[in-house]
Amino acid sequence: MIVGVPKEIKTDEYRVAMIPVGVEELTRAGHKVLIQSGAGQGSGISDEQYAGYGAEIVVDAASIWGRADLIVKVKEPLAPEWPLMRRGQIVFTYFHFAADRKLTDVVLGYDDLASYEKGGVYSALIGPYANRLSLKFPIDGKIYEQPTPAPRPAPPGAPPAPVRTFIQHSGGNGFQKRVWEAVMHDGAEPSLTLTIKDPDGMGGMPGNVTVTVTYSVRADNSLVLDYTGTTDKPTMLNTTNHFYFSLNGGAKDISDEMVTLYASRYTPFDHAIDLPNGMVASVTGTPYDFQKPVRIGDRLSLPNVSQPVGGTDIPGYDTSFLVDGVVGQMRPVARVDDPDTGIVMVAFTTQPGLQFYTDNIGGQVKGKKGAVYRNHWAISLETGKAPDSPNHPNFASAEVTPDKPMHEVTEYRFSTLR
Repeated sequence: MIVGVPKEIKTDEYRVAMIPVGVEELTRAGHKVLIQSGAGQGSGISDEQYAGYGAEIVVDAASIWGRADLIVKVKEPLAPEWPLMRRGQIVFTYFHFAADRKLTDVVLGYDDLASYEKGGVYSALIGPYANRLSLKFPIDGKIYEQPTPAPRPAPPGAPPAPVRTFIQHSGGNGFQKRVWEAVMHDGAEPSLTLTIKDPDGMGGMPGNVTVTVTYSVRADNSLVLDYTGTTDKPTMLNTTNHFYFSLNGGAKDISDEMVTLYASRYTPFDHAIDLPNGMVASVTGTPYDFQKPVRIGDRLSLPNVSQPVGGTDIPGYDTSFLVDGVVGQMRPVARVDDPDTGIVMVAFTTQPGLQFYTDNIGGQVKGKKGAVYRNHWAISLETGKAPDSPNHPNFASAEVTPDKPMHEVTEYRFSTLR
C-alpha cells in the first residue's frame, strides 16, 4: 500500500493521525509513505523528521494523488493546540494494524468538539475523583461534602428518579469538562504533558491541587499514561482515563472479544444505592471470574450481570475489581483479544483497582464518520481506586497529602496475532 500525505487534503474520508512514529510503523510493515515537502510544518514536524522514519519526501502533490492508495493528513494527535486533546484530555484516535495490515482505529468517539461537550466521557481523562463517591466522605478525621447533584431525568411516564447520594466522575467539576495546560514533547517517542490546578474547596474537595498527566506513545505503539498529583493539605485524588476500546474498529459489538482480567477479587455493589457494600469478595464461581479468557458475549446476558440505566436494568458489566499483585508496582491488569482483527491489547498498571465497563447504553450513539455505536460497542478498562473508597477503610486509600503525593502509571500495549 502507498500512503500519501499532501500539504492540503481534498477529502475528509480519511483522518489518519500521521506522526513520525506512525510513518515508521507503516514502513516497517512494507508500506510506502509519500509526504509532500512542508506537509508537517503546521504541526512542527519537519521533512527531515519524516525522512528519518522512512518516508519519501516529494515536492508536488500531483504525484501523491496519482500514486497513493490511501490519502491521510497530518493531524498530530498529541499537539497541544488540538482542543479535543486539551478539553478533558480526550484521545480522539489510536491506530494499530490488524492481522490483514489494515490500520484500525481502536478508540471510539466523536468527530467534533460539540458532541463531546454535550456529555459523555468517551476516552476522556477523569478526575479529581473518578468513579462514584458518596456526597459525604472523611479526610483526615473531618467530614467533607460534595454539592448535591440534580436528579437524573426519568423516562416519559416513569416516576421521578430518586435523589442521588453520590457523584460520578466528579460531575460538572470533573477534569473531563475542563481545559488543561499542555506542553508537547516531540521525538522518537512523542509525549504530551497536561496540567490542571484546582483551588481549595473546588467541588467540595480540600486543598490547592495540581495534577499532571503525561501521555507517551512508545516506539512499540504502546500508550503510557503517567499521573502525578500534589496538594497543600490532605485530599482525595483518583484519576483515570475512560477509554472506549473497540479492537474491531467499531465495526460491531464486543461479543466476540476474549477478555482476561488479572483479578481474583471484586467489590460487590448494593444496587439499591449503586455503591459498594464495603465487602471484598472472591470472583471464583461468579460471573465476575475472568481469570481465564472468556468470550465476553457469553457473559453479558447472565443473571445479575446488569447496570441500571435510566430506570432500566441493562445487561452488562460496570464492576470494580481489585488487581492481583503488589499495589504500586507495574503488573498486568487485563488482556483483550479480538478474533476478527487479530489485535491484542494488554493493560498494565500500578493502581490497586479496575472498573470494568462494557458500554451498557441501552440505545445508540452517533460516533465517528457517521458510525452508529450501539449497546456493548466497546470495553473500558478504568484503572484506579475502588468506588467510594474514602468511606471504606478496607479499600486502598485515595488520600493524597503534602508528604504523600500521587503517582500512578497505566500502560496499554498493542500487538497483532498473525
